[in-house]
Amino acid sequence: MATINLFRIRQERGQSPQNFSEQFTTIRQVCEKLGLHSGQSDQEAQAILKKEGVTSPTTERFEEVTKRLSKEYLAILFLYLANQQRYGKIPEDMESQY
Repeated sequence: MATINLFRIRQERGQSPQNFSEQFTTIRQVCEKLGLHSGQSDQEAQAILKKEGVTSPTTERFEEVTKRLSKEYLAILFLYLANQQRYGKIPEDMESQY
């Protein structure tokens, strides 16, 4: 249910970016405590490492890339759920780069 709540929230009209960020962060933290991690894919991490020329990554390096992917995913999700009038096409531009 926590993951569903993360994808269902939207920045309400008149809601400050700070308040929305706090709401988003709280739900994200609940998901993490439940062991639910969004945007983490071993296959994507392996593809990035391969692109960087790393064929046998250490566990630390693999986890570093996986965490980076998760942060990028959550940043895009945050902007997508935020006020579209205010942030416009930023999420779409980020997705095309991602």
